[in-house]
Amino acid sequence: MRQGDERKVIHINFFSATVDPVYWPQVEVVGDIANSIWQITESLTPSAHWDFERFMTIKKATDAQRIEGFDDPSFPVKPQRLVADVRRSRH
Repeated sequence: MRQGDERKVIHINFFSATVDPVYWPQVEVVGDIANSIWQITESLTPSAHWDFERFMTIKKATDAQRIEGFDDPSFPVKPQRLVADVRRSRH
């Protein structure tokens, strides 16, 4: 975190957080995860100062890595191939 940054870690799970020296959420939401995230999202009001540049950089890198092995025929099966095959089977 940057100096003066007031971000908070929100723990969302079916169970309370296990706090340790690396993970200490300031807020806990215990309950149905999907519903909790939906309700939090519904209560947010977009702000002009939000900066998603870092998020988009990470998303592009993650998408590129995921696509990298999605048709790889090698053995053992790569995780990217397994995920792609499962996704294709659902359509």
